[in-house]
Amino acid sequence: MIIGRDIRSCNGQYHRPYPCTLGKSKAVDPYNTLLSLVAPDPKDRVTMSSIRFFLTMATVLFINYNCTGFVERFGWTGMSVIFGVIAVVLLLITFWGTKERTNQDQNTQTAVRAENKMSVKESFGLLLQNKYFALLTIVFVINYTILGVNNGLRIYYARDVLGNAGLMGTLTLCFILPKMIGNLIYPYIN
Repeated sequence: MIIGRDIRSCNGQYHRPYPCTLGKSKAVDPYNTLLSLVAPDPKDRVTMSSIRFFLTMATVLFINYNCTGFVERFGWTGMSVIFGVIAVVLLLITFWGTKERTNQDQNTQTAVRAENKMSVKESFGLLLQNKYFALLTIVFVINYTILGVNNGLRIYYARDVLGNAGLMGTLTLCFILPKMIGNLIYPYIN
């Protein structure tokens, strides 16, 4: 995906996909990072993650089944604004309904924070030197590239080969259903 380049959508209109990708990253990364502080028990974390991924895939299915109708009715910008407002409301509900649980003493945390103060430049330099950060960056780039190509191919196949862009939801169901079933089973695997 090239920033600033228009992508042809399922109904033939053009849009710029990069704000969605950046917005998703800014919403999901902090949520995943704080998961370990919300649920210290590994089994609870697995259950929470499984439920979240299941509901995420159900939302993807809903969007894929209704994408062309939403775009025809509201346009890409209108659809993005509606989904953005819904996402903000849901994230705020999550934010207000979540309490961070830690066993550390607050005085110890304050002392450690005072000792470990460093500038943003130093922090960024350490981040770039971290081999695990580089590895995760490569994994995420490959993952999102594969997802983008896969979604683009489904749109192309439904619209141009099958002749019905509305079948994109069914194709997505075939792609996601095994993952949804797996996410329901994960918490019970030892």
